[in-house]
This record gives sequence, C-alpha cells and structure tokens, in this order.
Amino acid sequence: MKAGNWIILAALLGMLSATIWIGYDMWMTTSDIAVSENDYIAMGIGAALSLLISCGLIALLFYSSRHE
Repeated sequence: MKAGNWIILAALLGMLSATIWIGYDMWMTTSDIAVSENDYIAMGIGAALSLLISCGLIALLFYSSRHE
C-alpha cells in the first residue's frame, strides 16, 4: 500500500474509534433517562424513513448515470 492509503486508513479508523467512544460515552451518560414506548416507535419510524429515502436517492443516482 502507498503512504497515502495508510494515511486515509488511519484517518478513517480514527474517526470510527472517536464515533464509538462518543456514542458509548453518551449512552452511559444518559442511561438513567426513561424512554417511553412512543419514543421507540418514533425512533423506528425515523430510521425506516431515513433508510427509505437513502435507498431512493441511490436508486436515482444509478438511474441518472445510465440514462443521459
């Protein structure tokens, strides 16, 4: 591997580890907060809609690259 690839890999791994650390820290900090059933439903709907929108945008990207 070239030196540039190692730098990119190190930067990506650094961002991944920082994200995991911040997520874990937030989880432990807010672990005593009660979450209701409605909150879980809202989070599930939000995640599903985000996934649906992202899949639609990727499909449009592929469609537009094949039809000029």
